[in-house]
Amino acid sequence: MGDIRFEVRKAWPTQIEMISQYWDEPIEMMATDISPGGLFIPGDILLEAGEPVVACFNMPGHKEQYQLFGDITWVSLPRRASDHGLAGMGIQFVKTSPLERITMRQALRGVPPPMPYFKLTSFAPGAAA
Repeated sequence: MGDIRFEVRKAWPTQIEMISQYWDEPIEMMATDISPGGLFIPGDILLEAGEPVVACFNMPGHKEQYQLFGDITWVSLPRRASDHGLAGMGIQFVKTSPLERITMRQALRGVPPPMPYFKLTSFAPGAAA
């Protein structure tokens, strides 16, 4: 998503269906946070940055299903104990209409931002920091 985030992410865990050219049918995944600009999906099923996808999901308080096109903009795969964050991928929505963005903002109003993720490390009493 680059260095600039134009929308505030909200902590809204929801089930989504992800469509990719690599799968024969939609795959159900869990998104942990979302904004009108994109979403984050933690997990081990990761696509490469730049891959186009379609995300299908429902917003809080809305019955109609959103079907938004997006691109994988970054992939995180922490490999060492010193690496921070969760394994997952960030998706930036593309070609969303102004009405879709406004509706998403309204649906997410009052939802708090996600809490920072800290990886727990072992602590040995008496060990030098």
